[in-house]
Amino acid sequence: MNVIVTSTPEVSKELLNEVVKVLQSTPGIISFSKGDTLSKKQFSLINDKFKDEEIIVPFSFDELFGLVDGYRDFKEKEIDNQTYVVLLTNIRNNDNWFSAFRGNNIFVDCNNWHIFTNKHPKFSITHQIVENIFQSLVNLKIEGDLDPLIHMPPEGCINDMCDNKRDIKWKFMTARICPVCLKVARKKIQDPLIINQIKRFLNNLRDEFMKEEDDIDEYLPPITVSEKGDIKIGNLDFHLEEVPRSIYLFFLKNQEGVKTKEVFEKAEDIYLIYKKIKKAPNKVSIANAFGYKLKGNRLINRNHVNDQFGPIKSKITAKIKSVLGSELLKHYSIINDTKDDDNYYLIKLSPSLITLPPELA
Repeated sequence: MNVIVTSTPEVSKELLNEVVKVLQSTPGIISFSKGDTLSKKQFSLINDKFKDEEIIVPFSFDELFGLVDGYRDFKEKEIDNQTYVVLLTNIRNNDNWFSAFRGNNIFVDCNNWHIFTNKHPKFSITHQIVENIFQSLVNLKIEGDLDPLIHMPPEGCINDMCDNKRDIKWKFMTARICPVCLKVARKKIQDPLIINQIKRFLNNLRDEFMKEEDDIDEYLPPITVSEKGDIKIGNLDFHLEEVPRSIYLFFLKNQEGVKTKEVFEKAEDIYLIYKKIKKAPNKVSIANAFGYKLKGNRLINRNHVNDQFGPIKSKITAKIKSVLGSELLKHYSIINDTKDDDNYYLIKLSPSLITLPPELA
């Protein structure tokens, strides 16, 4: 599968080269190459507005995709119908979208990415290219009545609409194809290597967006817990089974943390949370998590060898990493920290970013 990336004349050659370089850094079945940029005179043969000294008015989608079709005509001996052509441009579009696709044609607006991230715009532009390729392959309907797979409000998925353009940062951070969209993709994209490469693209880009951010706290999504104990990180549903979720909720509630050598003593407190989120709670699940035996309704005869807290904490950490990436892991996971010469388990997230219902607070 071949993708040619080119630009309108006002886009710097440096930016075009950098975008192609990022695209080529995640190898796979999708192959990316740079296409020669047409001159302004050549583009004026496609659209008369290029005869003006400067293009000020936005273009319609038809005009922008007309530029891509015109590029194909100029390069008809080099580009077949199956090849994707991506046009980077500083020409704005009437709908003020970041990007769009029509068939195998894609355009990406290169303006003002600094508003949404302090990283080099090559990463945001690359994300848009990968996103549009994915959406084209699943035949997402983006013109006229929008496809039901397009998320409004955003859910931290590649198919988020981001009508509020600042929501694009959640898409960058989550690097996620939600289960519903992924299920459709697996039906419509026959080659699993394509999905694999797209997912690797998203993960690699997420790591770039979150690497060495001086103002990382500005990008931290809040945690909201419902009355039923369901957890959202930003707009993203964060699913955990009841036992690990009860433990995670306990640490969200107890921000001061618990001494590592005393965490098993909190089993009863964790069970109280477990009872609130489990329809038919069975105390044996909490007993097993902390190495206890159960006699009646009492926790007895703890054996630390049978304690499962460590493996459960590791599963929570792995889940957070899969959802948010390694750069945010230290903010949301249960970590081992030192305070007053003692070791504590705690979640080092600002209390201002945690909202608990009265039933759990």
